[in-house]
Amino acid sequence: MKFLTIDTSTELMSVAVGIDDQVFHDEGAGGSQSSAHLIAVVMRVLKQAGIALKDLNAIVFSHGPGSFTGLRTACAVSQGLALGADLPVIGVDSLLAMAQAAKSNHPQSHRFLSLMDARMNQMYAGAYQWHNNQWACVLAPELIDPHQLSWPAHWHEDEHKRVCGNAFSAHQTQISDELKLVSDSIYSLPNALALLALAPHAWLNGQARDPDQAFPMYIREKVAQTTAERRQASLNTPCP
Repeated sequence: MKFLTIDTSTELMSVAVGIDDQVFHDEGAGGSQSSAHLIAVVMRVLKQAGIALKDLNAIVFSHGPGSFTGLRTACAVSQGLALGADLPVIGVDSLLAMAQAAKSNHPQSHRFLSLMDARMNQMYAGAYQWHNNQWACVLAPELIDPHQLSWPAHWHEDEHKRVCGNAFSAHQTQISDELKLVSDSIYSLPNALALLALAPHAWLNGQARDPDQAFPMYIREKVAQTTAERRQASLNTPCP
């Protein structure tokens, strides 16, 4: 199977091409910079792989949650390339890709609470369980305040549960005492290699869509705080 995967949902821009067991990968700065460089990186990785767009099965991208600019960029580029090459697209949950990235380095763990920094003193959170060689979503992605964070109810006694992502340390002072006991959180970001690992199952499960169905998944509708909100947040933040 042949997939092009794209992730620009965080500060990392990541692109990969998978041809069966062969993998070609490149990455760089994401965020606002991804829109200027993403297509060039895609073309470079395709050239390294020696494959044309039309030869792919699908284009796979992280559809969110994540950076507003990054999600729009990945969606627009995936859609445009897919339309030009008459390919389907597959949108993948960014927090699931984050869990997959963590599991790749910690195969003994099978339950992951994925936390992505959402700025504005909030985080995106989702919970995923690896069972029977596939992922199950235990808690769908949501936008929460750090003090609202908790384990899924039936995970409390599981020694193999892990926190992963890029938000735990940034918000640790505001997280509940139960979660503060976690000392081995895994720093991970959704990336194109994780999407490659997820792509075959998504393909076989019929998740491929026509390019015009490629949409970002926004959980937060608001991009930034007002001056008054930023001032109030600073007053509510405990001193180090």
